[in-house]
Amino acid sequence: MKPATRSHDVRAFLEEGCELQGNLSFSGVVRINGKFNGEVASEDSVIIGPTAVVEGELNVGSAIIGGCVKGQIHATHRIEIQSTAQIEGSVRAPLLVIQEGAQISGDVQIQRGAENANKNSTSKAS
Repeated sequence: MKPATRSHDVRAFLEEGCELQGNLSFSGVVRINGKFNGEVASEDSVIIGPTAVVEGELNVGSAIIGGCVKGQIHATHRIEIQSTAQIEGSVRAPLLVIQEGAQISGDVQIQRGAENANKNSTSKAS
């Protein structure tokens, strides 16, 4: 799954100057440039822009992080952490890309998908 970055692919925006608190679930792509406090849950993609401040938990398919995130980030496919990102918390994904200049304070775990884990268990048992 490749995260969409073109503006016409984005289904919802939380622009700079806006604040939202609560639980956010969606399909498609959501971009957050403002302040969000709560839980984000989706099998699709979230883009945290460079002006965003997010406090809470992200459980998504893919994430592009360019702003400030305090909390847990878990992606089932991929996380890209851009050079402008500031993360305080845990990051978990099977594929992780970190650009030079990004700041991470917390745990980072690159986890194999269930399919790969099963294949490795089978090949070790043989």
